[in-house]
Amino acid sequence: SLPPPFILPHSPSLYASVFYSRQRMKGLFLLLCLRSLAEGAYVEEDGLTFDNHNSHPRLVSGEWSECSVSCGNGVQSRSVECLVSHPLAGHLKLPIDECRNEMSRPLFRPCSLQRCALNEEGKGEDFHWKHSQWSPCSASCLGGKQRALLQCIQLSSGRPVAWSNCDGRRRPPEKTRGCNGRPCPPDWVVSSWSPCQKECGATRTRSVSCLSITTNVGGARGSTKRNETECTGERPPSTQLCPNRECAGWKIGDWSECSVSCGVGEERRSVDCSLDEECPSPPPEKIRKCER
Repeated sequence: SLPPPFILPHSPSLYASVFYSRQRMKGLFLLLCLRSLAEGAYVEEDGLTFDNHNSHPRLVSGEWSECSVSCGNGVQSRSVECLVSHPLAGHLKLPIDECRNEMSRPLFRPCSLQRCALNEEGKGEDFHWKHSQWSPCSASCLGGKQRALLQCIQLSSGRPVAWSNCDGRRRPPEKTRGCNGRPCPPDWVVSSWSPCQKECGATRTRSVSCLSITTNVGGARGSTKRNETECTGERPPSTQLCPNRECAGWKIGDWSECSVSCGVGEERRSVDCSLDEECPSPPPEKIRKCER
């Protein structure tokens, strides 16, 4: 005969012991959190402890993706992010340049699950890498760069397809060339304004020149002065009134005629500040009712 099934006895002391063990574990975890915060650290949900006083950005890599092909040579990719840990905000994502002190990690790697059948291998030979049109020039003058667009082309159709169809080991290097090396066209160049005097109505000056930038080597620019008629656009002012709150005031025009010949209409007038955003508030009214 079979032995009788095991039945957990309804013992109050047994249930109390299990409940006590759970509460004790929660208490130990809470105590660990409080102790870590007091020592300048914090405990995340996954159990990792980070130092609050020495939290540096670090590179965190994601999981590798599946191979881009089911047979033959393919590519796997992953994400690499620069993260910093904060006791309240958790993980904060930073620009990847903030982790420049750490060794860079590859975003791609080759993969090969199995050899393709004969008909699949023949199909793989139908794809090849090809540089196509050039990108726009990075500068309109003084020399810029262009990059050739890299594509994976299917020979049978002549159409571009996903990069995963081409052999990653045969990927050609980046192709660049210089462009727009001519001097820049003449343009207005102004200096800083001269210091202002405290007197009301004082003016300040600056130099205004028509220059053509001819060279740009190592950040140092060489320029040639041109005739002002060669520069396009309105010539920037070389003098202006100094901004002075004590001189600020509203310039008020005359009221216009009533907008209607009979009944209730409105009259308008111009209200301008002699110095931008320096006049007292509130400004005078610009519109009022009129009746005829």
